[in-house]
Amino acid sequence: DERASDALLEYLRLPSCALVSLVMSKSDIDDDECCNLLDALAHNRNLTSLDLSHNLIGTNEVMNVVQPDYTTGGEAVAESLEHPNCKLRALNLSWNLIRLESAVALGEALAGNTRLTELNLAYNAFGKEGGEAVGKALYENRTLKLLDLSNNNLTPRAAFVIAVALRANEGLNRLELNGNPLGEYGGKALMTIASTARRRLDIGLKACNFTFHDDECWFNPADPEGGEAAGVYRLDMTDAYEFAVMLDILQLAAREEGFRVVSLVNTNQYGEKETIELERRRAEGIIDLRSEESPFKETPEEMFRSIDADGSGHIDLEELKQKFHELGLKDSDAEIKRIMEYYDKDQSGEIEIDEFNDIVVFMEQEIKEKSRSSLYMARKGEAEKWQPPPLAKNIRVKIRYDLTQSQDYDVFTYAHRLNVMHLCESADDRAKMIELTLGQVRLQTDEAEELFFELRREYGSVERAMEQVLPSMAGPHYARLLLATNVRDPTARRLLRQRMGAALPVLLGITGGHYRLDLSKTTDRLAFRKVVEVNNMEKKNNRESGRYDTSQHGNWDNFRFRCPRRGAARRPVATWKRRWLLRRCV
Repeated sequence: DERASDALLEYLRLPSCALVSLVMSKSDIDDDECCNLLDALAHNRNLTSLDLSHNLIGTNEVMNVVQPDYTTGGEAVAESLEHPNCKLRALNLSWNLIRLESAVALGEALAGNTRLTELNLAYNAFGKEGGEAVGKALYENRTLKLLDLSNNNLTPRAAFVIAVALRANEGLNRLELNGNPLGEYGGKALMTIASTARRRLDIGLKACNFTFHDDECWFNPADPEGGEAAGVYRLDMTDAYEFAVMLDILQLAAREEGFRVVSLVNTNQYGEKETIELERRRAEGIIDLRSEESPFKETPEEMFRSIDADGSGHIDLEELKQKFHELGLKDSDAEIKRIMEYYDKDQSGEIEIDEFNDIVVFMEQEIKEKSRSSLYMARKGEAEKWQPPPLAKNIRVKIRYDLTQSQDYDVFTYAHRLNVMHLCESADDRAKMIELTLGQVRLQTDEAEELFFELRREYGSVERAMEQVLPSMAGPHYARLLLATNVRDPTARRLLRQRMGAALPVLLGITGGHYRLDLSKTTDRLAFRKVVEVNNMEKKNNRESGRYDTSQHGNWDNFRFRCPRRGAARRPVATWKRRWLLRRCV
């Protein structure tokens, strides 16, 4: 009742109040009562855990429209979290009605909070704006360990902002996104975290919708044709989604071959333009595998002997740990132990020379991945990483994307596969989650085979599973090996050829020949994309070699007798749209 409420608030204001945890779930607390409670807690120095779940916080949100000065419960919580004296470490606001401006205010408050480690916002209505605000805050917050945003109607835009922030956020360990319509783009963005991150992040994805497209989520860097990400963008850094787009562009420019920022201009409020020239740089202290000092210049046998300090002919766990730490790999001893157990085929507890060969390959892949992740964009002539100004409202950035077959790509490792499968376990549709991952990774044979087995189990079809995996292979050699070892039946191969059409021989490295392609079809677009990648790679190599240009049109292209429709003949091949029909090409 009112007397009890007043007595509690008075007690919470006392300097002598010793409460460290307060549970007021299902107490019919509305916005006004929440404001009074948070006002009392502003004087409390001991309370670290607060549970306000299953209440009525947010019911008066519409009052903000007619009374802009009215403070809702969500806004009061936001003000409390922003206060430097806030001591809360765990906060439960689930099953309330926090939405609209209150959700945005609460999300933005997380950016500056340095104490909260657990936050439960499940079963509210954060939606697009609130979810984006939380995502942008995660880019700065480093203390939050557990965040529950289940059933908040989060959109693909919000999922994209959250995923981009998670690349920089090393603190969050558990993120619950169950029951949200995250869409295909949101799903791809989140699966990118699992397939590229160097740590495991638990993400709950049960009952999420990953099948629909949201037109408001207009930036698609994972587009398999590569064309949708290229173009000119005008971005407002105060908008959470556009800020995330800018960060994603910078990462793509730093790490993706063929993707580059052509120009970047920041126009201030007075109309003054600042041209910013960016260049790719690498962080210091990273092992260069191509240098003479690289430890991998040794043969595996020589490295084995150098690690085997006692000359026993075996490498034990302590010796392996020492080598991993020397190379700057795997800070966790428990993770090194798991790696040793995985490669210890005979379960002897020690590594023999034949098992060590596989570990050497693993270590090279890890260093290569670490090297690529150390790439960043900086102002020309400067060493410091360039960050977009957070208050800039008019940044014009022009992007160019040239399809190319790069030998320097993110390695999809054993650890990445474990991350992906761990995430799949938290989702209802395992096959869909693997499909969302495959469009964004480059696979070598071992990891491709494991994903193929998973899809074959889910689909019940060898041909359908192989059709999904082959386009993600790191090169024709890996594709041929995967096909030869897993599809030996002639009937299955014929069915696969029917499903994949002209794309199959191209993926296997057979690019010469006549093509009749309809770019409105997925398999024909895939074939065309791979042919253009090969063309661009050979075009670059031929130019650099000083050879004479023998191309038909004097542009170094390997294409002859191109017959596209709708006036595409005068355009570069890589710019043809899917609606154009490539009738004949050699």
